[in-house]
Amino acid sequence: MFNPETIQAVQEKIYTQREDITDFMREICAIPSMNSQLKDVGERIASEMRKLHFDEVRFDKMGNIMGRIGNGKKVIVFDSHIDTVGIGDPHEWQWDPFEGKVENGVLFARGACDEKGSTPGMIYGMAAARDFGLVDGWTAWYFGNMEEWCDGIAPNTFVESIPKYGRILSSSANPPRCRFTGGIKAVSNSK
Repeated sequence: MFNPETIQAVQEKIYTQREDITDFMREICAIPSMNSQLKDVGERIASEMRKLHFDEVRFDKMGNIMGRIGNGKKVIVFDSHIDTVGIGDPHEWQWDPFEGKVENGVLFARGACDEKGSTPGMIYGMAAARDFGLVDGWTAWYFGNMEEWCDGIAPNTFVESIPKYGRILSSSANPPRCRFTGGIKAVSNSK
């Protein structure tokens, strides 16, 4: 297990990045990504991974964004779909669904809860884990993919994109050894 000092140091680092993480979340929610249109939101996510010095950042053949930290024998994948369903009639919204609004510390925006909101924590958590040596011996991937339009197909392109790593085990077979938590709350609501 990890020692309490390391856990405290990781939490402190993430706390100092809180504004960057929150801004990043708002920015990716503000980018429409409906009907399999991932390019713009994927480019924004790629930019953040480059800023955090990921070892590899690229798109797969389907347009999903991938980022890698490390090159170890053990592989872990953090998976988040970055597309959303449509917004319906825009006049039915009380605010711009992409710009969103914050009430009592909660972001209300299209995709904030399903599922763009998980991306900032994954990306910043991976970078912090690397910086503190918590993923030494691992290859850690972020996979921001399309799901709403083609549920379940995107993981196939991920596996095809990384054949050198061989077998990928699910988290249920290998429970995580650490947990990253943050202070961002996200919900999505059309009213």
